Amino acid sequence: MNFDENRNNDYRSYSANAGGGQGAKRPQGHKKIKFKPNKEGMTALLSLLLIVVLVIVLLVLAIKAIASKKPEKTAETTTVATTETTVDPLSVVPEWRKNYVNKPYATDDVHKGKLILVNNSVEYKFPTAAEESRDIVSLWGQEGYNTNYVLGIDARLRRDIIMPMNKMFTDLKAALPETFETGADGKTDKIIVASGYRDYNRQQSVYNRTIEEMGEEVGKYYATNPGFSEHHTGLAIDLKIFTHKGATVDFNAAQQEWLVKNCAKYGFVLRYDGAKVDITKILHESWHFRYVGVPHSAYMTENNLCLEEYIDLLRNNYSYSDKPLEYSYEGVDYLIYFCPAQSGESVTFVPVPASGEYTVSGNNVDGFIVTVTK
Repeated sequence: MNFDENRNNDYRSYSANAGGGQGAKRPQGHKKIKFKPNKEGMTALLSLLLIVVLVIVLLVLAIKAIASKKPEKTAETTTVATTETTVDPLSVVPEWRKNYVNKPYATDDVHKGKLILVNNSVEYKFPTAAEESRDIVSLWGQEGYNTNYVLGIDARLRRDIIMPMNKMFTDLKAALPETFETGADGKTDKIIVASGYRDYNRQQSVYNRTIEEMGEEVGKYYATNPGFSEHHTGLAIDLKIFTHKGATVDFNAAQQEWLVKNCAKYGFVLRYDGAKVDITKILHESWHFRYVGVPHSAYMTENNLCLEEYIDLLRNNYSYSDKPLEYSYEGVDYLIYFCPAQSGESVTFVPVPASGEYTVSGNNVDGFIVTVTK
């Protein structure tokens, strides 16, 4: 029996008993009405619940999206502000470096140039026979020979330092003519280039003789092992006076003072000052001058630097990536900076001005020194 049939029977039973009059009572045993949904009803109910859940999920997501909108704008604003106020230092080209280009140099050229360092711990790399023949020349017959100077046994130098050397000798004689004596036979005192370029074998002979005469403990402070002598470069000269009587002697006090004070004008420095022996490992040699070129000679002399100190100063304080050494000498302005060699590479790109005057020299250790004339 279904729901409708139960309802009709109960109604008829109630009417009969009541008789339509008052005091009629609800029949005993009345059953409670129960709701029993069919399959279609259950399906509809579940669908409704799913829709409600979906709506709730969508609402939650929408609320979260709205809430997160504001922080995103803040982050974007911060990024823009940072971009506008923070500058990558590598992207800004300093004024002095504008119009510079990278020029390729053989990395091995680090061993060439007028600023190469050669000492007891830094070995010289000898040039090829063709390079030696091109760069090293005899002083015999050169300008000034036998008038300003005469020659010792080592009569060769780098070709490009002969002119400034002879000019220095000329000016020394003009400044102190009274210190160059003339004999009764008309012969006069002359400067003698006692030693210049030495090859490996020549340096070996000098070293052996020095050690034999002085002993190793003293001799090692006056002569270096072959391969480690500045004389290999052709940039070093030992100077003395060859008197009109035929003797070879040291410069007198006035001549020595003039040379030490003025040699920088010609590109030379007194290489071995006794005060620097802890650095150079060579005792004081008043006769040994080294060509490094202007303006380096002037800066080194003015600041009392030996070559080791000067090389370190440029490497540590004046590199292309940082700042150059700015120096003025005799009305000319210079920029000087260090550029490291690219280790393991056959070529090193050295930044130089796209136009204008500059020189590049290796330091014989780890890089190049660029000198720009402004």
